[in-house]
Parts: sequence; C-alpha cells; structure tokens
Amino acid sequence: MAGDLLATSLLNFTKNRNSMSENIINDMGFEMKDNPNEPSASKTSAIETNAVNSNKAPKDNNSAETTLETIANITLGIGIIATVVMLFTICFIQNPKYHYHEEMMFNPMGFAMTCGTLLSTLAAWASMKVLANISLTLKAIKNKKQ
Repeated sequence: MAGDLLATSLLNFTKNRNSMSENIINDMGFEMKDNPNEPSASKTSAIETNAVNSNKAPKDNNSAETTLETIANITLGIGIIATVVMLFTICFIQNPKYHYHEEMMFNPMGFAMTCGTLLSTLAAWASMKVLANISLTLKAIKNKKQ
C-alpha cells in the first residue's frame, strides 16, 4: 500500500513537472510539436515558433534601445549642467595676487577642461543614440526577412 502511494505521488509529480516545463517553453516563444522521427507520439521536441506561421503578431521588444536612449539623454543633460557650472567656477577665478580684492580673471586651463567636458558629453550622447538606432534598424531588417 505504501509502495502504491509512493508510485502514485511520483507519477503526479512527473506530470506536474512536465506541464510546468511545457508552460515555460511556451512562454519563451517555443512551441511543443511531435517529433516524426520518434516511434512514440508522446515524445516531443521544442521547435522555435516562426512569426510568419504563428497566429500571434510578433512583439517589438525595444526596451534595451529605449533604455539606451534614456541614458543618452540623461548623460547629455548632466553634461550640459556640468559644463555651465564649470564655466562659472573654473573658467573665471579670483585673481591670486589680491586676497582682499575680488577681481575675476579668465583661466584658459579651466576653459579647456570645460570644452573637453562638453565635447565628451556630446560624443557619448551621439554614440549612444547611433547604437540605439543601429539596433532598431537591424531588428526592422530581421523582421522584414521573416
């Protein structure tokens, strides 16, 4: 009697595990189909679902590109704010000759660092935007071929 109970619970566990794995495979975009090469019809293999043959429309998952564009815009905003702050703090400094007089003078080294910050910010923003656009274009080409 204990052996029958153990066998029944093991059989139920195996059935539940198979149905769980089938659900996971279906959620990942795969479809379970019978393999004609197998003698038993109960054995199946996972075959990737083709978007053309499927009844479901292909989902456009552009979350990575959207995230990259958002990071690019945040980088550009922070870089411009940093450039303005640097312009007023290290480009125009107090004359070191006078400690009692607040005479401001132009610092060429500070101006060079400010220009470098602005140019590197623009380069980073542009490269991130280009990478996102390349990725979107490649996805569009791939969807056209299917």
